[in-house]
Amino acid sequence: MQHNDLDALIRQISQQCGDPAAAARLKARMQNPEQQRAARSMLRQHGASLEQAMQHMQAGDTEGAKQILQRTMQTPEGAQLAQQIARLMGR
Repeated sequence: MQHNDLDALIRQISQQCGDPAAAARLKARMQNPEQQRAARSMLRQHGASLEQAMQHMQAGDTEGAKQILQRTMQTPEGAQLAQQIARLMGR
């Protein structure tokens, strides 16, 4: 998954949660070197799965995307990313 793909994923997350400012908050958070390392690790290990989930979402198959993301979020890196996104979304 390349940088533009990550931007698209961030925008998709923002749209799905109904908070247009979420993408900006998530991108700002990703400026932190520790967060960048975690994101790189996540992408290295799960980039293909995240890309598949994004493709499912773009096709309107939210259930397929949800299943892929649930498996990914069961990993330590995925769980950390999910917590960070939830905090940014105010949940």
